[in-house]
Amino acid sequence: MRKLNIPKSAAAIVLGAASLLFSSQAAMAQAVQATPVTQPSAESSKRTSEQPNLVKCSIVSPFYKTITVGYERILTDKKSVSINFSYTNVSFDNTQYSGISITPEYRLYLSRKSAAPHGFYMSPFLRYMMLDLNQNYKIWNYFTNKDDEFAAKAKLSSFGAGLTFGKQWIFNDLVTFDIFMGPVWDFNNVKQVSNAGPVDHSVQPTTLLKEYTIRFGANLGFAF
Repeated sequence: MRKLNIPKSAAAIVLGAASLLFSSQAAMAQAVQATPVTQPSAESSKRTSEQPNLVKCSIVSPFYKTITVGYERILTDKKSVSINFSYTNVSFDNTQYSGISITPEYRLYLSRKSAAPHGFYMSPFLRYMMLDLNQNYKIWNYFTNKDDEFAAKAKLSSFGAGLTFGKQWIFNDLVTFDIFMGPVWDFNNVKQVSNAGPVDHSVQPTTLLKEYTIRFGANLGFAF
């Protein structure tokens, strides 16, 4: 039988290739061991565990002489609850409105890339208002040939529900900025309590009004 004769140069090439292959496999194994295992984003856990509280103040309501402050509590990476308190003392035409409102909300954050309280959200809410209405008006008096001034007072209680859509940003894990808008349906109960006009009606029948409006706003606050 003839013996297979392998040239020395070919043998050297084979040994070199085998050595390169084993060294490459060893390098790949070391790289895999050195590569850190990707863990779930720490941002979401940080949001819910270390900064679950947000305090805010409306930067829009002061333009119509209303002060609104709110508190939001993060429940999970996608859910939160909040409550807002408002005090208003504003006049339109010849009627002055003064009173308070309370607005509880439930927020569902929709962004997949970030956790609450950052990103887009939808928020069903309820709203209750108690307002005092004071109206001053004039009636021409033909006998004195001048206007007589009168005042009327009423109380307004309102219960509403709606849905807003908005987005919230967090800057440096501290400062929050929030904008929102959505429809609200109000059921208003208006009761006139006095009318110092030509005919004095101390108690008027209650008037029920249904009203559709748009709720919008912008809040600035901080997380802690």
